[in-house]
Amino acid sequence: MIFAAWYLLWAIQRLLFQKVDKPENAKLPDLSPRELAVLAPLLACIVWIGIYPAPILRRIEPSARALVTQVREAAGAPPVADVAMQPGAR
Repeated sequence: MIFAAWYLLWAIQRLLFQKVDKPENAKLPDLSPRELAVLAPLLACIVWIGIYPAPILRRIEPSARALVTQVREAAGAPPVADVAMQPGAR
């Protein structure tokens, strides 16, 4: 894990923070207004899902429950009480 973090930081430093070595690359624009118009809503969605994931989690919960039940039955595991998944359970 530490090696992966070190490698990622090393790679980011090499990719983003080194000086431009080819003169033709120095003329490239960073971000056009069109690209910004495409990326801004995507970024807003990413931040919103990170802050408030409940609507998405509620939507996928029935499918996830069905999948877990199917896998448990296929593995021959005994059924588990659904107490922890009920609203208000601790």
